[in-house]
Amino acid sequence: MVLSLSILFRLVTLPATLALITFQYFTIGTSYTNANTKRSLIKTLFIASSAHMVKGATMSDAKFLYKDLKTLLTNHAGLLDDLPGYAEQYTKKDEFDTCASYWLTKSVTSTDSPIIFYVHGGCFALQVAETAFTALANFYRAYKELYGVNISILMIDYTLTTEGAAYPKQINEVNLIYDKLVGEGFRNIITMGDSAGGNLVINTLAYLGSRPKIKDVVWPKATVAISPYLNITKTENAGSVKRYQGVDCFSYSMTRYFGKFYTNGDEWLDKSPMVNIEVNSDKVNWENNPAIQNGDILVVFGDHEILTDQILRWCEKIGLTANHPERIAIDINGTHISVFLDEAISPGALSEWREQFCSGAILSFLHEKFSD
Repeated sequence: MVLSLSILFRLVTLPATLALITFQYFTIGTSYTNANTKRSLIKTLFIASSAHMVKGATMSDAKFLYKDLKTLLTNHAGLLDDLPGYAEQYTKKDEFDTCASYWLTKSVTSTDSPIIFYVHGGCFALQVAETAFTALANFYRAYKELYGVNISILMIDYTLTTEGAAYPKQINEVNLIYDKLVGEGFRNIITMGDSAGGNLVINTLAYLGSRPKIKDVVWPKATVAISPYLNITKTENAGSVKRYQGVDCFSYSMTRYFGKFYTNGDEWLDKSPMVNIEVNSDKVNWENNPAIQNGDILVVFGDHEILTDQILRWCEKIGLTANHPERIAIDINGTHISVFLDEAISPGALSEWREQFCSGAILSFLHEKFSD
């Protein structure tokens, strides 16, 4: 497997792009106007390079870059092996028809131990972002520093489209591992997902809400949806999609291209509320979903994302905007999954990192819900 010509072109043109951004940074200013991003040249260049490179990505590139989660954890061991239980395996691939999962950090002493159930993004084709390891580890460290409690973080290594898997395999794998944790008695679980992972953890809420005996369902204590990629095949090239393609590290072409691999090009799935959550939200009984109606969800995103409009529409449709506006955290001038990108690059001291908008909002929400 080799890199595509489109990504090679992006690599060749990257130095010129970064040179221009550097010049703008010190003179007229760049298009990256988020307060956190523009205070640092490193952060600005990282976001600019991410936005430049991903727009040329193909399935060939995703396959070329693919590493399983175990390999990534091994590669990060030097920086993160101070975390208790680091890289301990929880489930094995294909065991009980599910995927592999690993503890980034494990401090489970009872069934009431606080657990973050983390599902990564990447258009269902790419692995965990390298910078996500820094951010997740900081959630553990900051929570311990502030509240004196060790949280555990379980990372779900769901099967990617680069491995030949399509809908609904990813949804089923995530739900099976959630059910396994609950079946073992764990009750203090917060599900968290970014981008495609945000789609998957929201689907878990719909899955739980569809069970016949909804009163007997064990719900997560809460859910954190970070820049959730809601409409996999029905994102339209209009509004925020058109407006922010130049600055966001996500693009309309990516949604069109990688979305087809997720559904195997099956146009019937365009009508599925599990594939296109916002467009088909009327097909899910969100108004009686306790997680939504009790405000046990935090939706975090930037107002300079291509996904901004669909996220806002979904929040309005399900009643979150009207009933729990405090659960909608909008990063002003922020771009896609900034908590795992610009906030995780050159984060500074832990006390500085937790003062950033997305990181701080999520940390506060975690404490509120884990303490309930």
